[in-house]
Parts: sequence; structure tokens; C-alpha cells
Amino acid sequence: MGFRIGAFSGVSYSGPLGFSIQSYSENNVNDNRVEDTAHLTTFWFAPEADYFIIDHLSIGGLLEVAATSGSDNHKNVDGSEVSVDRNTAVNFTFLPRSAT
Repeated sequence: MGFRIGAFSGVSYSGPLGFSIQSYSENNVNDNRVEDTAHLTTFWFAPEADYFIIDHLSIGGLLEVAATSGSDNHKNVDGSEVSVDRNTAVNFTFLPRSAT
């Protein structure tokens, strides 16, 4: 586990329980908008377990539940701003594994 910082991915903590904050902007000359900015926040819970069948051989896996929510901000040519909330997306991940 640890911290991650990236130009596009923002700041996040990675581990069995974590969060990620992302924000990115783009210039948009269509539809009378000057700039569009997206803000996203993700929380996850990802426990994992392994079971040793014999010495040096294990089976296990990871089960993750993640929820992402956010908003889009639109800055218009006339200086006005509009904020639109995004629907929350919930993702499930199952990752089986074996190791020797």
C-alpha cells in the first residue's frame, strides 16, 4: 500500500481501504463553453485472503467494491458557470490467484 500522485489520476492512497481524488479540465469551444472540468472521488474496500494448501502453494483472491461519484463544471463564454452532478458508479472486482 502507499500513496500515488499522477498528472491525470490526481492523488490517491492504495491499499485494502482507500480513496482517490481526480480533477481534470479541457478547453471546449463548442456550445458556448470555455472550459469543462470534471471532479471525481472514488472510495474502495478490497480485502484479500490466501489459503496454503501445502507448503509453498496457496490459493486466494481479492474482492473489491468501489464507488465513484463526482461533478462536471462548465464555464461559459459569458462568465457563468454550471455544475452538474454525476451519477454514482459502483464497481465490483473479483481477482482469483494462486502462488507458489
